[in-house]
Amino acid sequence: HVQAVVEEQGLQLAEALSRAEAHSRAEARDNEDLRARLIRLAAVNEQVVAGAENLESLEALGQARVEALQVSQQQLRAEKARLEGRVAELEVAVESGARHGEAATE
Repeated sequence: HVQAVVEEQGLQLAEALSRAEAHSRAEARDNEDLRARLIRLAAVNEQVVAGAENLESLEALGQARVEALQVSQQQLRAEKARLEGRVAELEVAVESGARHGEAATE
C-alpha cells in the first residue's frame, strides 16, 4: 500500500512538474513577445524623436525665413520712402523750372 501511495505521489509530482514547465515555457514566450514589442516601441520612439527634431529644425528655418522677409520688407519700405522723397524733390524742381521758364518767356 505504501508503495502505491509513493507511486501516486510521484505521478502527481511529475504532473505538477510538467505543468510548471509548460507554464514556464509559456511565460518565456510571453516575455520574448514583450521584449520584441519593447524593441519595436523603442524603434518607433526613435522615429518620433527624430521627426520632432526635424520639425523643430524646419520650424527654426521657417522662422528665420519669416525674419528675413520682414527685414527685406523693411528695406523695401525704406527704399520706397526714399524714392517717394526723391520724386517729390523732382516734382518741385520741375515746377520751379516751369515757373522760371514761364517767367523767362514773359
